[in-house]
Amino acid sequence: MGHLSNLIKTRRQSAGFSLREFSERCGLSHTYIKNLEETDPRTGKEIVPTVESLDKIARALNMTLEELLKEIGYIKKDKNLTFEGSNLKMIRGNKSYKEITDDIFLKTKRKIDPSVYEDMEKGNDESPSPILVDILANYSGVDRSFFYRKNSPDDLRRAQLSEPYRVYDDHKKSPLDHIKDADLKEFVSNPENIDYLLLAKELKSKKIKVKFIRDMIFDE
Repeated sequence: MGHLSNLIKTRRQSAGFSLREFSERCGLSHTYIKNLEETDPRTGKEIVPTVESLDKIARALNMTLEELLKEIGYIKKDKNLTFEGSNLKMIRGNKSYKEITDDIFLKTKRKIDPSVYEDMEKGNDESPSPILVDILANYSGVDRSFFYRKNSPDDLRRAQLSEPYRVYDDHKKSPLDHIKDADLKEFVSNPENIDYLLLAKELKSKKIKVKFIRDMIFDE
């Protein structure tokens, strides 16, 4: 996803948006966009966004989701690349369309309408939304590229081992979710402020009250 971070930063700056302005356009947090452009300060690794977040970023960049996914190499630019509906029939097995979509929702908490699943399976939609493909990949435990080639049950089992679905963490519950003040959350997330946080922890461990510190330091 390294190209994504460069793409966001370059286009954001060329449009004259600050990090905060761009994050508001996306409907994503300022800290999240900053970490996308750089790395996760907790792990030092790049953040891999969900397709839903990529959709928001694409809109803010005046691109379609498909254009963004192709630009960052998330899906191939091959014009002849088509969705292979036979994979859905294999995954569905003996289940009805309602049963398979109910099972998808049960396991992923994301919905696909039974009629939409049927259209994709029967080849009536050769280019389904990347969001739908992401749901199917999540449910099946395979990379999205799996659905753009014809596969057998053995191929599915191999793909689950060699090309598993990547579990994205940008929507997982954060230990900072209880902090409602955006500036405070940003302060706590910033690794440059670690000394202040360690001091606060030490004061807390010594049971020194906040009021005492305020009165002693800020008393005018």
